[in-house]
Amino acid sequence: MSQSYSITKSQKQALAIATAFALLFGAYFLREYVTLFIFAGILAFIFNPFYQIRLKKSGKPGRAAAQTLIVTFFAIVIPMMLVLSLTGLQINNTVRQLNSKSGGVDITGLSQQAIDKSNQVLEKTPSDFRITPEWVSDTGASLASKAGSFVQKNATTYAGSLFGFFTTAILFIFVFLSLLKNQNYLKSMVRDINPMGPQISDIYSEKVRAMTKAMVRGQFVIAIAQGFVGALTIYIGGVHEAFFFFFMLLTVLSIIPLGGGVVAIPIGAIMMLSGNIIGGAFVILGHIFITTNIDNILRPRLVPKEARLDSALTILSVFAGISLIGFLGIIVGPVLMIIIVTTIKVYLEVYKKPTAKQSTV
Repeated sequence: MSQSYSITKSQKQALAIATAFALLFGAYFLREYVTLFIFAGILAFIFNPFYQIRLKKSGKPGRAAAQTLIVTFFAIVIPMMLVLSLTGLQINNTVRQLNSKSGGVDITGLSQQAIDKSNQVLEKTPSDFRITPEWVSDTGASLASKAGSFVQKNATTYAGSLFGFFTTAILFIFVFLSLLKNQNYLKSMVRDINPMGPQISDIYSEKVRAMTKAMVRGQFVIAIAQGFVGALTIYIGGVHEAFFFFFMLLTVLSIIPLGGGVVAIPIGAIMMLSGNIIGGAFVILGHIFITTNIDNILRPRLVPKEARLDSALTILSVFAGISLIGFLGIIVGPVLMIIIVTTIKVYLEVYKKPTAKQSTV
């Protein structure tokens, strides 16, 4: 039940300051769990339609939230574990087979060609240093030894991370369920607490919702489609031992605005240099004419107009978000950028409209 208060203007100002301090301190106090809150919020946003359906049928928020959690687990966690397991198996097989020949790509011959080319460049410099297979082998062994020492020294940390994983999983479940059940209250609270008023709060809410939808339901679907097609072209081109590895790698690169071409095109070039001309050409042309056009076909259908940013701002915001909080910055970065852009646009609309009216008179 709401309660009315009779306070003076100075008390209201003090309360506003105290509220701002409480919000800032709360953000600092929970800073270690920002990524968890963001991840839980993203999944709650994705599976909110299913939650609403179950809520209408059962009328019980707790039961609907629990059913949504189970569906989320089977839809996200199990497929990810399956793909990661298959990727690990393929990487192990690839490491054993690529030493001689894989899919028409002669790795040994290619390595010798790379050494010869590098030495030809070094001959034009004052240095007497030359690359030899022994130097490459010794350098690789040294790097492997250092990597092994690093893993051994951090074994205790890895064991602690296992415990931290279960702790984080429990926290995630509680946050995820709370976001689903209390979403209406949270929306109302944010709308009421915004000092700029409910109208501007609704504008921000719509922009954030559209951008989140664009990045989650749009960009991820596009990236998965591009990653699958890119991996398929490499598989058809001749590299049969690492389909799931390339699928994951190209999907991640497609989410980040770099695109899978930074991997697919060099692989195609290497295949052509190694004698697999048809396969290498198929990989390169497949990326240029098929994979790239997937974005042009799907983006207009999946990304709403109100969430579209300038391409330069999108790229900058993605990398800034990754630098800020890691992988989830792919989504958070553009959301923060749309808030910045919206703030500027609202300011211009509020303060420039009177001037525009005066100029038309």
